[in-house]
Amino acid sequence: MDDAALINSKEIIVLASLGWNNADLIGPSLREAIRQGNRAEAWFEIRYRSNDPDQAAKIRSGIAKRRFMESQVFGLYDNPQEVSAAEAKNIFRMLQNHRQKIMEYETAFGHAPDTDDPGNDRIAAANHDYTTIIDLAQNVSEQEVSDLTTMS
Repeated sequence: MDDAALINSKEIIVLASLGWNNADLIGPSLREAIRQGNRAEAWFEIRYRSNDPDQAAKIRSGIAKRRFMESQVFGLYDNPQEVSAAEAKNIFRMLQNHRQKIMEYETAFGHAPDTDDPGNDRIAAANHDYTTIIDLAQNVSEQEVSDLTTMS
């Protein structure tokens, strides 16, 4: 995840979405994860640490839905077909370091990992309500993206 790789990428689309929602969402932890090339930590920050717990429940539920979508677009893996040992270690470390937060958040907004009860599954709601940003972007040619990113 170097700077050059971010240009014209699905990752930059997610970062732009976060920044548009609230510039503070691209905070020090997310920036550091990206700087270190730790996709797993960046994914965690987007999915689980960018939803203000002090918001009203209905707003927080909607934001959770958005963050699930954004983290899915960002991706947990550089390439899910070829996961490197270093990337697998980062994912395992992230899951171990943040297990409690992940379990609590998934139980509140996702599909609780330790049960068959879907609970307040914002992932299913998002899958039902939205086409993914990647699906939407499929109609834009690489040349159009290049033209848009070089406009001054």
